Amino acid sequence: MNIVPEAYRDLISDDSKALAYLSTTLKSGAPITAAVWFGVEDDHIYFVSGPTTLKVRNIMERPDVSLLIQDPVDVYRYMQIRGKYAKHTTEKSADYLNMLSRRYISKDFPAKLGGDDVIVYIKPERVNVYSWDPE
Repeated sequence: MNIVPEAYRDLISDDSKALAYLSTTLKSGAPITAAVWFGVEDDHIYFVSGPTTLKVRNIMERPDVSLLIQDPVDVYRYMQIRGKYAKHTTEKSADYLNMLSRRYISKDFPAKLGGDDVIVYIKPERVNVYSWDPE
């Protein structure tokens, strides 16, 4: 993903255990944030969720989002990605969720899958990075 500076691409690699903190907006305009497992595919960031979750409903109605990805080892190193909802699909959602689960917890997703989960794709538009050494 070329929009992410080389020095921060480790945070979005297939080996990264970094979570993404996804911010969407409610109908009132108030922000709401949820931690999500994520992956990268074809210059998009994706996550898997139930189709009726608040984050998915918010994204479908208001496509502007923000993701904060924090280094799990160095909490003062992170990047903010602003982007827009691009698309979603139910095709292979269980496979994607299990792939993410193996990345984050080293096993398939432990709950029974309903088969209606969606893979939501976000197209990054702007990236800001931050690093601070408290020493």
